[in-house]
Amino acid sequence: MSALSKTSITAVLGPVGEDLATQIVSSGASERELFEAKAWLDNDEALHDELRTFPKGRVAELVELISTFDPPPEDA
Repeated sequence: MSALSKTSITAVLGPVGEDLATQIVSSGASERELFEAKAWLDNDEALHDELRTFPKGRVAELVELISTFDPPPEDA
């Protein structure tokens, strides 16, 4: 399992600030765990409908970190 980089984080989440990227890298999470956390945030109702339990461990930590993230506004 390789460590996450800012490039791989940006590929999954889009542009993020240095603070969030540092926190995500420091979590020790894998890219798979980051994808899973993003899926939970994007589709939490659908995942609950599939009777999946709320994530635990690093995925839960990532959900918490990412949920507080405010993406930069898109240019018009």
